Amino acid sequence: MTVTAADPVRIGVVGLNYWGPNLARNVDRLPGAELAWCCDLDEQVLAKAQTQFPDARHTRDLDEVLADEAVEAVIVATSVPTHYELGKRVLQAGKHAFIEKPMALRAADAEDLVDTAEARGRQLMVGHLLEYHPGVRKVRNWSRPASWGASSTSTRTA
Repeated sequence: MTVTAADPVRIGVVGLNYWGPNLARNVDRLPGAELAWCCDLDEQVLAKAQTQFPDARHTRDLDEVLADEAVEAVIVATSVPTHYELGKRVLQAGKHAFIEKPMALRAADAEDLVDTAEARGRQLMVGHLLEYHPGVRKVRNWSRPASWGASSTSTRTA
């Protein structure tokens, strides 16, 4: 299939229960993008997505999304324990992947996703919605060693 600059980037969203509908909505409204697929195992969730995104195709089977040669990227917004496995399948299918945070439960799995993306020449992006949230920044500042001090109730001895 030949893609021209005028063609929209066709994107599938997997996982439409919690954060997925927000991501699907954003893709659906994004100039230059097309929400091509909505995928979820739950029939009720998928039925709701069909009313929200009637122009997209809908399925319970990720393999249908991955088999669509016109799909260039897939967003994985499923439950956290499935992020690694599904993200790996997306990358192995030759699609770019956006995986909600965390992208894996183990550092080795996250590294494997990065290695797979690099080996396949695909882009891998991880959700980072709260990275710049004031509360997250405050906690990050607290956790830096320069801000650590001895507790007044410390009983540690040398």
